[in-house]
Amino acid sequence: MDPLTVYLGLGSNLGRREDNLRRAIGLLRRYVRPVRASSVYETAPWGLVKQPHFLNCIVEVTATIAPRQLLS
Repeated sequence: MDPLTVYLGLGSNLGRREDNLRRAIGLLRRYVRPVRASSVYETAPWGLVKQPHFLNCIVEVTATIAPRQLLS
C-alpha cells in the first residue's frame, strides 16, 4: 500500500491532559509515522457539558496501513 497522509484529532479532558496527548502520539508510532502536530488548544465540552474542558490537537501522520486498520 502506498503511504497515506492522515490527520487525526486527539483530545483529553481527564487527568494529566497534556501528558495524555503526548502519550497518545507516542503510542501511535507503533502504527504510523507522526509528521507534525498542531498547537494544543483548550476547548469547552459540548453535548455533555458538565465535564472538564478538553485539550485538543491535530496530528499529521504517514500511514502504510489501511484506513479501517488505523481506526481500530
